[in-house]
Amino acid sequence: MEDELKYGRRGEAEVVIGGAGWQPAINQSVPRRIWPLLGQAVSLGKNGHRELIREINPAYDLYLLDHQLDGQPVLPLAMATELMAEAVAQGWPELQVVGVRDLRLFQGIVVDGAGKTVRVVAKAKAGSGPNPESVTVEVIGTGQLQRVHYRATVDLAGRLPNAPSFHLAPLSNGIPFHMNVGEIYNRWLFHGPLFHGITSLDLVSANGVKATLATTSPNGWIDGESAGQWLIDPLMFDSALQLLVLWARENWDMTALPSGFQSYRRFSAPSASGIVCEMRIRPETGGQTIHADIFFLDAATGHVVSILEDMQGACSKALNRLSERKVLVASAQQ
Repeated sequence: MEDELKYGRRGEAEVVIGGAGWQPAINQSVPRRIWPLLGQAVSLGKNGHRELIREINPAYDLYLLDHQLDGQPVLPLAMATELMAEAVAQGWPELQVVGVRDLRLFQGIVVDGAGKTVRVVAKAKAGSGPNPESVTVEVIGTGQLQRVHYRATVDLAGRLPNAPSFHLAPLSNGIPFHMNVGEIYNRWLFHGPLFHGITSLDLVSANGVKATLATTSPNGWIDGESAGQWLIDPLMFDSALQLLVLWARENWDMTALPSGFQSYRRFSAPSASGIVCEMRIRPETGGQTIHADIFFLDAATGHVVSILEDMQGACSKALNRLSERKVLVASAQQ
């Protein structure tokens, strides 16, 4: 399972993207927004579809220094989601990205010192016209095999939808966690300081977690002066995935790595006031795989910011070494 998480699923077919598609026209009346991850991207229109070429490099993508597995920088699933969403937002600027669904991780993007170049290919359904309701996106390697690393569908609309009414039952038998936040990051999580977005872990139970999360801007995540704002705040998103790790360690003594999700729906941008995060374990959880629904609420207003449905995490006791290695490295540096 570890090889599949890090290097890809056995038997995964190689995919080479080609063929004709609809090329979105540039509407000069719509202001062109600047997106944080696309400042170093090269835009192409090959074969009629929207394509970006992006080098992922720790020298520029500073967040990679704080997201490493076994000492190797690995692109976080949260950042891959943001990259795909930004690519579609840039390609169809008249529309709003209202969600991402059916996201699948086929092969993690491990980045060495020389960086790794990927293609981000976005294609609307044939015949959908200039305002498609959805766009298929793939993040593809540029090597000889052109492996697909990620695939998802990004949904578009004229505006963000109104947030739904929120009625969630409290956690059953929820209790305070037995470690404080500092201990959690020192002992059970492999994430570096930039990803320390859990500000409080309020309640934990067999059916979920309640926590408070921080939000962030791109400054400090990308080298130099960062332009634009996140579409899907990667600190908020990744911190929610860290709750999967904590739940798995507490209940199964295993570490979870994310493998995909059913849908992520946006209703508003996260605010600087922070996020109340409610995670609920789904009944199909088992067999070393977590399934969870995650609700993001504005800490100041209580309004729903976004909902992540059927987030999946593959678990392994062997992966506990990721946080153990971090402790050993920190001790050696003292």
